[in-house]
Amino acid sequence: PNHFVNDCPYNSLKASMLNKEQEVYAVFEGDIKLQDRGVIINQALLDTGASATVCGSEWFQVFEQTLTPEEKAKIVTRSCQRLFKFGDGAPVKSVTMKIIPLKICGRDMLVRTFIVENDIPLLLSRQTMTDMGMVIDLGEMSVRVRDT
Repeated sequence: PNHFVNDCPYNSLKASMLNKEQEVYAVFEGDIKLQDRGVIINQALLDTGASATVCGSEWFQVFEQTLTPEEKAKIVTRSCQRLFKFGDGAPVKSVTMKIIPLKICGRDMLVRTFIVENDIPLLLSRQTMTDMGMVIDLGEMSVRVRDT
């Protein structure tokens, strides 16, 4: 019969709640250095939902300024044409892909990232984390990289 979400006795969310705007907060453990405009400096977010590792051009510019000449020499830049979508926003095009030196869990690595014009930090994708042997332990609130 007439079974609507708002009237369903098994539904804990009422229809009025489904259309409400909600504020979403990111919680960070430990010390995070933020630039005045909110750029996360030399830190990445572990984003298991990201289709590829990506960062904003502003984040990359700040990151690059902190590198030594030897580290800057390791950066490889390539042209690309790739679209990304963040949440329900409009698609964003990346025309540049870079391979950048990172130190993660005390290990030096080279990581491929796509650069977009959005104001986002470095988002490490699940595939990138898998490739580096990263293990996320939510119970212990820890991250490690397996020995290779």
